Amino acid sequence: MKRICLFFALLIPLISFAAEYRGTTGECTWSLDTKLGILTISGTGSMDNYGSLKEQPWYDYRFSVKSIKVENGVKKIGNYAFCGLSKATTAELGSNVVSIGKSAFEKCISLSSVNIPAKVTNILSRSFFGCSSISYITIPKNVKAIGGSAFYECI
Repeated sequence: MKRICLFFALLIPLISFAAEYRGTTGECTWSLDTKLGILTISGTGSMDNYGSLKEQPWYDYRFSVKSIKVENGVKKIGNYAFCGLSKATTAELGSNVVSIGKSAFEKCISLSSVNIPAKVTNILSRSFFGCSSISYITIPKNVKAIGGSAFYECI
């Protein structure tokens, strides 16, 4: 019996505990697959605006996020939506996004490239503030306004 218990005691740290979390954000839903590290925003309409990164529903799992995927039905990315997701290296934004909220990607220090969809007209202040790893970004011709410090500290 002691051998069996010892075997399981040694095996438990080797088991990968992956989970999927989900919920709502405004008119959209979110899901996070911690095994793959993908945070997906889906549905139609606008995400919630948050007053800080600590208000994000995925805040407790922020170090699990390696990739952000905003699906095509989403129209507005909320304020502080992905702020502080420091392990996220990619962000795929759906083709119907028209607005990127204040501080939406602020301090996503591992984010290397972003392709802003053609329908985006507003990039609010501090949207990509401190995204020091961005090496490539496309800003479409439809953008009418870029808020202050939107790309500050992007090298």
